[in-house]
Amino acid sequence: MYNLINKLVTVELFELHVWSDIGSRGHWAALGCNDFELDFFRNLHMPVPKNTYTDKFVDAAIDAVLRTDWLPYVVGRSMSEALASLEARLADMPEEERIRESDWSDLVVCAIHDLRRMNSASLRGDKAPQPTVLERPFTEALKVLNVRYGAWPRENTLHADVEAFRRGEPVV
Repeated sequence: MYNLINKLVTVELFELHVWSDIGSRGHWAALGCNDFELDFFRNLHMPVPKNTYTDKFVDAAIDAVLRTDWLPYVVGRSMSEALASLEARLADMPEEERIRESDWSDLVVCAIHDLRRMNSASLRGDKAPQPTVLERPFTEALKVLNVRYGAWPRENTLHADVEAFRRGEPVV
């Protein structure tokens, strides 16, 4: 039924999270390279301690994710509708991108890293960092990714940035 999702999870080792949004948007389905990035976005939908996120950031982040048509984060009225929407979104991606070692996979990581950068700027009262890969068509987002981290194969600078964030180092 969900052949593309199944392949990404079982063969390419992507993580799949499905959850209900307490803000009444519905059910979310999301694929990511690791739990850490999925947890960051999923936690935007949960009550959190003060100074974790600003309301303005949460609204902007969710809107940006929903307007990014290549990002495997979707919402539906039910869990099955969300999964069907995710499968349809994946079907729109070129087959050669639907693997773990691809530009698309790196863009997914970069998109959530951009959300973290936006959140850090919001908490400091700074303007959101630019450019971001969010809300851009795939080819434009790929250009931004290549300017920031080089062309494929990247030398893990993107993943080094993500790991630095995980260690609590400042996100710029």
